[in-house]
This record gives sequence, structure tokens and C-alpha cells, in this order.
Amino acid sequence: MSAINEIQKSRKRLKKCLYIYYLLFESLSLAEKDLNLVATLDGKAAYKDADFVVIAAPTNYDPKKNFFDTTHVEEVIELVLEVNPSAVMVIKSTIPVGYTKSAREKFSYRERQADGTMKVVTPNIIFAPEFLRESKALYDNLYPSRIIVGYDEPVLEGAAHTFASIIKEGAIKQDVPVTVMDGLPKEEYELLVRTCDVGMIFLDHRFTIPNYPSRILSYLSNKMPVLCATDPNTDIGRIAEENEYGYWCESNSVDAFTFILDKMIRSDREEMGEKGFQFFKENYLVDNTYNAIMKHLS
Repeated sequence: MSAINEIQKSRKRLKKCLYIYYLLFESLSLAEKDLNLVATLDGKAAYKDADFVVIAAPTNYDPKKNFFDTTHVEEVIELVLEVNPSAVMVIKSTIPVGYTKSAREKFSYRERQADGTMKVVTPNIIFAPEFLRESKALYDNLYPSRIIVGYDEPVLEGAAHTFASIIKEGAIKQDVPVTVMDGLPKEEYELLVRTCDVGMIFLDHRFTIPNYPSRILSYLSNKMPVLCATDPNTDIGRIAEENEYGYWCESNSVDAFTFILDKMIRSDREEMGEKGFQFFKENYLVDNTYNAIMKHLS
């Protein structure tokens, strides 16, 4: 396995990181194992013969665009396609919903076949979210609570299962739950929602522009109370509390979320769901929305 520092072109920094990892390996009784880990600043050489390229580049939140900056992720994708287009790229960075599919479309290219015809080739990109605690990344990778790998095209199903198996095989923890899943059609999503007791809205605390996720409509129309952990600029949680169909906290505090979760457990969730459904009928049905707009304009 090769470790590539594409963002910080610093050999000293990379060597320091590897030394820290060695100490961690040693503390976890892994130092005696036959580990093949190589540090390099040469991305092309590392990607050239790789079957899988794991992309864990930073995606800092851009408050001006109200979006995550995926520039570094795309730099890696471009370089992999240049030297090894058949490799499977696994994104572990924090990315917007739908990014994997859009990236595959964005980086598709035309390739001439043996018979002279042109074929559109779509890159092999899948997604595997991380569930890591701060300063506990290595330990959480070796003792994962679960492994999830997602793909959006049937052709990538085999690669997703293979990567999940590799992660499971590399873990020390035994019997790790593994889920490999494709995209969920809207109809199936609605069926899934109906099996739940509580709806949840999570938004990054760094957001500076109010967001109103559309999935709140599915929760309210199915008479589900709602837990909201959001940035302070989004009022979806405060609206839920004011109308008594949910609880809200800022998304930068685990303690605050634990508090509202416990509060939800002790609440009359059926009554809250009914109040949410009433709010839905009064505010989100097409006729009511139309009348509200026309009244405002007149």
C-alpha cells in the first residue's frame, strides 16, 4: 500500500506522519506484522498499478459557495484517470449528496475502440463513508463499528463488495457489520421512511446560509416527530419546536444532541407526529402554498 501526500508536498511532513503511524501500530501490537506501507510524493507512480485508490483529500466547507470544496478530490481523480483509468477510486472525503454520480458524469471521456468507433467511458468511482472519532482514526479503522460502501451503477457492485471485504479483512475486530448498497429510488425511500419512528435532519454547523432539506416533508406527511441538529442560521429546528413536532440543537455539540434525543424518548411521539402532520397540511400542501403566495402578492 502506498501513502501519497497530494495536498501538502512535504517529504518531512509525510515521514513524520508515517513515524506517528508506526508508533500507533506498535502500541496496537501490529509492528511485528508484515506491513507493506510506502510513503511517496509521486502520485503517478503510486496509482499506476493500483486496483483501488482511496481518496481521503480534505473538502473544506466554502461559506461563500455554501458548499464543500471538492477541488482536491477532483485533482486526484484527474491524475488517476491519466495514469490508470481502470482503477477503482473510493472516495472517503466528506462530499455533498449525489457527488459520486455527478463526478462520474463529469469525468466521463470518449475512447476509440479497436474497430474505430468511439465509446463513452465512465470512471470507476464509489463511496465509503468514514465513522471516525477525532484522534482515534487508526483505532476506529482497525475496530470499525460498521463498514458501508455505496455505488450508483450495477457495473460497480462487484468492486464495492471487493473493497468492503478488503476493509473487513484488514480490521482486527471480528464480525464487523458490512453493508454494500446502491442508490435508493424515491419510492423505496418513502417505504423506508414509513418504517421509522423518528425523522432526523443533520446539517453542518459551518453552514452560513439557511437550508431546508426536502426530506422534512416525508417525515411530516408520515406523522413522524423530528430531531434537528443544524447550524444556527437554519430555522428548521426552531420551527419544529415552536409547533411542537420536534426538538432542535446546534450540530456542534454531542451533549446537546444526546439531551434532545433523551427528551424525544420520553415524549409522546404519536402526539408530536400528529402536530407535525397538521403543520404539513396547513403549510405544505400545494393549494395552501398557492393561496399563501397569492395573498402575499396581492
